[in-house]
Amino acid sequence: MSSHTKTSIRLILFVLFVWLSRHFFALMEIDSCLDDGGTVQDGICIESRHGQWALASERPFLEWLISLGTPGLIVWVISFYALRAKQNAS
Repeated sequence: MSSHTKTSIRLILFVLFVWLSRHFFALMEIDSCLDDGGTVQDGICIESRHGQWALASERPFLEWLISLGTPGLIVWVISFYALRAKQNAS
């Protein structure tokens, strides 16, 4: 398998991960709102015991990509350089 194919597969899987994370988070967020006695209307939890609050899962997909991708990219860069340093030390 070529490196371009591997990179493409990793990017597709990451986008799928972000999409699933966003939907799972929405499910938990809506459930929390309903458990708190509120209702969800236009991406906002209203009439809950803790007041009105906007659902984070309603934020744009690009924001989710950035917020989940930045830590992943940092960890990948650190592991890349750590493996390279280990190979050079051997």
